[in-house]
Amino acid sequence: MPRAAFLKRIKTFDINEHNHCIDDDDIVRLKVDSCAICGSDIRIFNKGNERLTYPAIIGHEISGIVSESNVDGFKKGDRLSLGADIPCGKCHKCINGTPNLCNDNLAIGYQLQGGFAEYINIDRRVFDFGPVVKIPDELDIEAAALGEPLACAINGVEKLNVKTHSRIMIIGGGPIGIMLGYLCKKLKKAARIDYVEISDYKRDFIKGLNISDNTYNYNDFISKINKYKRSYDYVFTACSVFDTHQLGISLLDNGGSINFFGGLPNPAPSIELITNDLHYKEMTLTGSHGSTPRQHSEAIKMITKDSAFFLSLITDRFPLDNINEAFEIASRGESIKILIKP
Repeated sequence: MPRAAFLKRIKTFDINEHNHCIDDDDIVRLKVDSCAICGSDIRIFNKGNERLTYPAIIGHEISGIVSESNVDGFKKGDRLSLGADIPCGKCHKCINGTPNLCNDNLAIGYQLQGGFAEYINIDRRVFDFGPVVKIPDELDIEAAALGEPLACAINGVEKLNVKTHSRIMIIGGGPIGIMLGYLCKKLKKAARIDYVEISDYKRDFIKGLNISDNTYNYNDFISKINKYKRSYDYVFTACSVFDTHQLGISLLDNGGSINFFGGLPNPAPSIELITNDLHYKEMTLTGSHGSTPRQHSEAIKMITKDSAFFLSLITDRFPLDNINEAFEIASRGESIKILIKP
C-alpha cells in the first residue's frame, strides 16, 4: 500500500500507509518522483503553521508521473511539474492577473495534500486554475521539481522591475537567493551581484556558480556596515531573519528598491521606518509571495534551457524513510536543495 510522511507535530514525521482512491474531485493521480524541501517547509517543520491540520502531508516542490487520469489532455505516463498556489480563478485578483494574491487561495502542502508521499491525488481546481506544467522530454524530472521555487524567484524579480546594469545585494545564499542571483545575472545583466550569507558552506557553494561578484560573511559585513550603506539599487532579503529587513533598507541608494522575499514566523515583529527616507530618496518597498501559473510555465522553460545549472543545486537526495534526517540537515543549512525521493 502506498505510503506518505505525516507531520504529526513539530519536528516529527511518521511514515504510514496512505491509500485514498481517486474520486470525482481528484482527477489525476501522480506518482511522485521528487519533492524538494522548501524554506517554508523548514519553518513548518520547526515552528508549525496555522494553515495546517495535523497529521499533515506537506511539500509543494513536486515532479512526478501520471498513473491515472480523468482529465482531457493528460494521460498515464505524462510527466508533470506542480506549483503550490491554487487560486479560485474567479475573484478580482485572479481576473486581473495576480492569482497568487487570491483571498480564497489554497495551497498544495498546506490545505491540500503535499508531495512527501509516494502518490498525490490532484483535484479539479489544480487543473482549472493552478500551476501544472508538462515536463518536456529533454528535461530531467528531478530538475523539474525546482519549477516552483524558480517561479517564486521570477515573481520577486518582477516585483522589483529590476533594470539592467544595476547593483544588487541578496541577503541569504540558499536556493532562492541563488535563483534570484541567476535571474538577475542571466536575464537582467546586472552590473554587480553581491551576497551576504552566514554559512561558510553556502558562501563556498555560491562562489563556484559564477553568479556573484562578492560573497560576504554576514558578521564581517555587519562590522563594516557604514562602508556598504546606500551602495545598492536593489536588495532581496532571501531568508527568514528579521534583522535583515532593516539592514536591507539601509543598503539602498537613492531610488533603490527592496523585496522582502523571505517570510517570517508569526507573530512577525515590526521594523522602524522613516517615511521621509521614502519621500526624499524615492525608495520602494515591495514583498512577493508565491507565484502564478504563468511564472511556473516560464520557470520550466528556463530550467529546460539550462538544466545543468539547476541540477547542480540538488546537493542531497533522501528516501521517504529518511525524511526526518533530511529536514534536520536542511534546518542546519548544510545543503542547498534536498530532494525527497518517495
